[in-house]
Amino acid sequence: MQPDFAELNRFLLDCPPFDQLAAEQRQWIAGQIKAAYVNEHNVEEFFRSYSPALYIVRSGGFDLLAPDGHLIERLESHDLFGFPSLLSGREVVNQLEVVEDGIIFIVSAADFDRLRQNSRAFELYFIRAHERRLLTETSFSQPPRTSATYPEGAAPAYPQGLPLLDMWMRCSGRWVRWCSAKRCV
Repeated sequence: MQPDFAELNRFLLDCPPFDQLAAEQRQWIAGQIKAAYVNEHNVEEFFRSYSPALYIVRSGGFDLLAPDGHLIERLESHDLFGFPSLLSGREVVNQLEVVEDGIIFIVSAADFDRLRQNSRAFELYFIRAHERRLLTETSFSQPPRTSATYPEGAAPAYPQGLPLLDMWMRCSGRWVRWCSAKRCV
């Protein structure tokens, strides 16, 4: 389904980071976005048809669940999801549970990449959001590593007892190592 262009343009003006795009970029993406009505009966088909992509909740309520079933985030109007897979290239493994039927806007992977290449503010928004998501996922999936978990002499030179959350993330087309001390190597 193609959403109403004028209504979608107004919606995007109130939806970070789309509000940071130049007017021409926002109008262009408004013409590319698709919309889907999602309920408990079609949610699996929705993901099969439109994955991977950036999703924007227009209406309704949804729970984003990790593969083990724990709640990652309750999604409502203007919330974005799907970007970790687009940024990292990893397989989509999270699930969506419908709390209240609603409409979800879909930005294709190619259109998402084009916006990231043409808007530094847009790209930085998603890098930061992905960073927060990685920290959340790590806190649920494993205890943080501390200098005590490294073999003798192998610990990085960080202050004693500082928890290290070592992760890899895709940043501007390359893989970088990120840790809680905010240092990329």
